Amino acid sequence: MIKILMPDDPSGYADRVFKRFYEFCEAHPGINCLPVFNEVNTIGLAGEDYTQIDMERLIPIEKGSVKQAMVWILSDYVVGNETWEQILLSLADPETWSYLTDGQAWVMAKIIQKEIANNGNKFNKVYGTLFKVMKLLYKTGKINKFGWDLHTENVMQRDNGDLVIIDPWFADSKSSR
Repeated sequence: MIKILMPDDPSGYADRVFKRFYEFCEAHPGINCLPVFNEVNTIGLAGEDYTQIDMERLIPIEKGSVKQAMVWILSDYVVGNETWEQILLSLADPETWSYLTDGQAWVMAKIIQKEIANNGNKFNKVYGTLFKVMKLLYKTGKINKFGWDLHTENVMQRDNGDLVIIDPWFADSKSSR
């Protein structure tokens, strides 16, 4: 996975925001849902400097999958003050999934109920950990005045299915230096 930071941002905010994410990941090496960085380089092309970030090999989350829905919903939950236990109850409620069609909302709630009942420890380990890291990233981004940009294209997965956050923030004119 390679991320290229484009030099078309004269303020340099985008570079600084992603570099903060890189520093965050380097400061938290044991967190499974953060990427492994192989190399960060500056390359010159047509008189411009581009930052090239080489990450571990990752693959996109399948569209329409439970993982995709969970990333979206957990990304929304980070802005609130609910506990993980409250979120678990909410995830099992079809009303939570009301943005889906009625039938899909019930199916999603049933899938979550079944996962919690049959694989609760694994479900909590995977999604509870992902949520805690999202929450930490959200708070860190707020402190630094970064926008929250965690959606399903900014979370990918390893070959073994582990979810990996690759780019949680965006820069705006209020971003810190």
